[in-house]
Amino acid sequence: MTKVYYISKKPCVWYAVFICCFIFGICFGAFCCAYANSDTDKTLYEYLNGFFSNFSQNSDYISILKRSISNNSKIFLIILSAGFFSIGAVISAVCVVLKGFVCGFTAAAFVKYYGFRGLWLCFAGLPSGLIFFPAMIIFAVISAKFSKEKFKKENVLLYYIVFSLIVYAVFCISAVIEGYVTAIFMKLIMQKI
Repeated sequence: MTKVYYISKKPCVWYAVFICCFIFGICFGAFCCAYANSDTDKTLYEYLNGFFSNFSQNSDYISILKRSISNNSKIFLIILSAGFFSIGAVISAVCVVLKGFVCGFTAAAFVKYYGFRGLWLCFAGLPSGLIFFPAMIIFAVISAKFSKEKFKKENVLLYYIVFSLIVYAVFCISAVIEGYVTAIFMKLIMQKI
């Protein structure tokens, strides 16, 4: 009998590993931002100020949505493709670490340069993040397990493709929230910075 839920076998270890990868990425990103040298610090601060100034005057929500869908699609394709390689678990883990790094670096930069108001900027990204990051970790786990089991069970490819399409739909929902809800919140907060 084919196990439809092959992906749920011993999931705790897989999820623990990928959650740790994500947390490591966040911590490393925050550390890199906190201990950046003065030149990098100055350049980053000027970039953020320019970005916020430009964004508050010309906020094009469609462009933000397109960029978010593009970024999410790249992550999706990398993790999806990783499942077809024997080292897929490593590729997925690296992807999760890098997303965590970007998240940690960005949040640390907001707080470092804008203090309490920067914390509100982090909260603005929470609605899309609460959808995207759990979906990404779950997808990374599924991809890693698929890379190990794709030749051992029947119909595994079909389940992997169907699950991948569901995840991509969730990624698109996250992009829509980022393009509109997050962007509107950020615009309101930036007016006070």
